[in-house]
Amino acid sequence: MTLKPAWALTITPDPPITGQPFNVSGYGPGLVLVFTDSGCGGSVVFRSGPLRGGAYNVTVPGLPAGQYHVTVPENLGCVNFSVVPTGTTTTLLP
Repeated sequence: MTLKPAWALTITPDPPITGQPFNVSGYGPGLVLVFTDSGCGGSVVFRSGPLRGGAYNVTVPGLPAGQYHVTVPENLGCVNFSVVPTGTTTTLLP
């Protein structure tokens, strides 16, 4: 009997930064889809070319700050993530 490897998805850097490309890596066939919104709905904002199977590393172009999720349809699930602004300023009050 042959066991299939885990269908894990990894996003690096975690979290992605506004406007900066990031990588989605994992194992398996299919294609990588990035959607708006968290959960497993929303609109497609990125679609990779077909993955042949085995280990993959797909570069996603920079996205605006917000909530997203990524899936490989053969994975039967999705991974939620946030794209964060490039810098945050904090004002200290006296």
